[in-house]
Parts: sequence; C-alpha cells; structure tokens
Amino acid sequence: KTVSDWMAALSGQGQYDIGRERLSALRESFTGGWADDQKTRAQIRAFFERTGYLLDPHTAVASAVLDGYREKSGDFTPAVIVATASPFKFGRDVLEALGESAMGMDDFAACDALGARTGLTVPPQIAMLPGLPILHRETCTPGTMEDALLRVLP
Repeated sequence: KTVSDWMAALSGQGQYDIGRERLSALRESFTGGWADDQKTRAQIRAFFERTGYLLDPHTAVASAVLDGYREKSGDFTPAVIVATASPFKFGRDVLEALGESAMGMDDFAACDALGARTGLTVPPQIAMLPGLPILHRETCTPGTMEDALLRVLP
C-alpha cells in the first residue's frame, strides 16, 4: 500500500516523500554518486591500462563512483560491479576514451577500430548488425515515445 501510494504520487506530482525516518535509515546503508563524461572516459582508459579489462560507459560510472566512495570514506570492503553492457555497444565513445579518434567512422567501423586497438573481438551480435535489414525507421520525441512504441508492437 505504501509503495503504491508513492507511485501514485510520483505519477501525479512527479515526486514522492518517503518520510524523515525512512530517509535517515537509507542514508545509513546507501550512498550514491555520479561521474560526468570526462570522468567516465578517464575511468575507461585508466581501468583498461591498469587491468586490460574494457569497461562500457555505464560500468565505468559505477567503477568511478566506487573509487570516489572509497577515497571519501576509507571503506575498502570488497565490492562487485556487474558490467551492464558490452563496450562495443558504445564503440565510438569507448574508442575515444582510449585516446583514439573516431572521426569519420560510422559506429561499426569504430567497433572494428576498438577491437584492433584492444585486441578484443567484436561480439558476433554486434558484428553481424551491418548485414541485417533495418526494420524500423520511425523517430519520435520523448513525449510521443509511448505512442510510437505501441504502433510497432504486435
């Protein structure tokens, strides 16, 4: 009931209040953070140079936030970050984070260049995309996204 009320408030007013007591309890157990584009790119590069593991941008944000938390708190409890995507999904951005130019490359050429730069193989699910037919060409604005989606769903 409580969560349902919060969701109704979020839907109606765009926000909800969990109350001072719950907020205090959450602040004792959780922390949050963010990384801007520059910090994200730096994290991708530094992590790859240090470990040989190539982070996608979302996972790089998590890694940077964890590093910041550790620096600030002194808490070095072992942690697990679950990678959320392939770095090849963001080939152009990741390639540039490694200090390479993607100027004049389409997304697939950037993925190939990323593979060459890192010695990693472009995942087959991404490598095969250029040969597949484009099924949808419709674009929409955020305000019309639901209608656009409903038009293409079976």
